[in-house]
Amino acid sequence: MKWTVRNVFSVEDRLRNIPYPDPTSQVQPDPLGITFKLPSYVFISENDELKVGVWDEVEKVWSTSEIEDIKFDMASRQLEFMTKRLAHMAFLQSRCTDYPYKRWKLRCVDNQVAIMDIETKRGLLI
Repeated sequence: MKWTVRNVFSVEDRLRNIPYPDPTSQVQPDPLGITFKLPSYVFISENDELKVGVWDEVEKVWSTSEIEDIKFDMASRQLEFMTKRLAHMAFLQSRCTDYPYKRWKLRCVDNQVAIMDIETKRGLLI
């Protein structure tokens, strides 16, 4: 019986980040459909503008130009969209969506313990 030994490659040779679409290709690929579930701690109302971004490693910014056809099912919290590029992706919200606050209240409930109630522009009570 004859035995052959296969080459064992390093992790760097086995696992490589292959960009999509291939930057050397002249062919424009069809957009891919992506679906993911937003966690329950992300608050969204029907009036919120939905934005999904793809990380642009060169510019160091979230790009929304490759994302299209964003749909959100409020009951299942499923976010669906089409993308022309695969990279790190994120659901984007403005940092000041709920700021300035309508009102806030700080109350002491025990020694060294307080609760802060905040009413936001969207009516959310935190």
